[in-house]
Amino acid sequence: MYIGASVARFQMGDRLSANYHLTIVEPWKANVDHYRDRGFLVVADDIRNAVLYLARYDVVMWWQGPEHVPGHDLKWLVRELERLATKYVILAYPYGEYPQGAHGGNPHESHVSVLYPDSFPGYQSAWIGESGGGPDSCVIAWRRV
Repeated sequence: MYIGASVARFQMGDRLSANYHLTIVEPWKANVDHYRDRGFLVVADDIRNAVLYLARYDVVMWWQGPEHVPGHDLKWLVRELERLATKYVILAYPYGEYPQGAHGGNPHESHVSVLYPDSFPGYQSAWIGESGGGPDSCVIAWRRV
């Protein structure tokens, strides 16, 4: 499962789709239409709703996404992602503060959480750049489940 593919960004999606039958979860209609037109299975919903009815997946990848969800939702939501994964949960997000509002008219692109390498206990993490480094810094966190 790949959470949050946009028309402008589908990082790592090509790698997953080469080895897995990929399901994309995406709430913004323009992005949903874009990937459906290209033959992908797309669940048109916010991940906070979709976790309630989705099947299990070998890998759950939320690449550049946790920062778009309020902090009070992240703990339970990541637990739900772990429940859906049979092998790995992989997260990627900006390192520290990186303000961003709706991008391209998409309100789901707003950054509403500030996250760090230790934001997800039990996850290994690696990062590039420095906290608050904007687009030049990123954290990748992963956990085998």
